[in-house]
Amino acid sequence: MVLRATKHGSSLTPAEMREAEKLYRYTCAEVHDDFHNGTELHPRFTVILGARRNEVHGEKEIWLTKWNPAMFAEGVVVVAFHDVLSADVIGRLARRALQYSDTMVDVVELKQNR
Repeated sequence: MVLRATKHGSSLTPAEMREAEKLYRYTCAEVHDDFHNGTELHPRFTVILGARRNEVHGEKEIWLTKWNPAMFAEGVVVVAFHDVLSADVIGRLARRALQYSDTMVDVVELKQNR
């Protein structure tokens, strides 16, 4: 994680930096557990403080107007998710969706075909 401040932003205090590092570790662990990913997640990204709005910009930047632990954790979830969502995972999810869509039956269809 790289931290940058815009000319209007300020940098994190040492306590906020420790909080950010702790949130990063725990958030990555949660994404890892939820997606049952075999490898540990350690996404690399840049945090920009002093942005005009809070958002994940692209796949590798978290923009924050000011330090906000909740918004930071949400940003880490999105960035970590991008790391989990490899081409293999995308293909596997798409194939599974196609397979399930062929096995699902619409209740309205059933009623019409009686």
